[in-house]
Amino acid sequence: MQALPAGPRRVVAVGERAVDCACKPLLGAEGGAFAGYHRSMPASPCILVIFGASGDLARVKLLPAIYALAREKLLPDGFALVGYSRTEMTDDEFRRRFREAVEEAHDVEKGLLEDLLGRTYYHVGQYDKAGEFEALGKRLK
Repeated sequence: MQALPAGPRRVVAVGERAVDCACKPLLGAEGGAFAGYHRSMPASPCILVIFGASGDLARVKLLPAIYALAREKLLPDGFALVGYSRTEMTDDEFRRRFREAVEEAHDVEKGLLEDLLGRTYYHVGQYDKAGEFEALGKRLK
């Protein structure tokens, strides 16, 4: 299991099974999905955890949206992504799935995608076992 880079970060969780979400809606009345977002506001380093990361919601919506945020320079320098799901796979297998999802949805800037994949990790675990969330918590620290 590959360790996440060290440093202070907030943890944001999304997905069908997420228990906490600190996301602020980026939808504005005009100007597209990121209207009203102030690019001059410095973003804190954070780790985004997607629960259900091997599922269709992640493949079709969440992973391409994360790439779009990176393309618009709306992710902080210290950003990392952790996929969490019951499906057995390695970090590299999850990165391959991430790449495929993005390539299906976007014209890809290879350097940007490679940078994002380098900050992407995967953690396998059940949703009904506290010990597996504790293991995730240790990995996030």
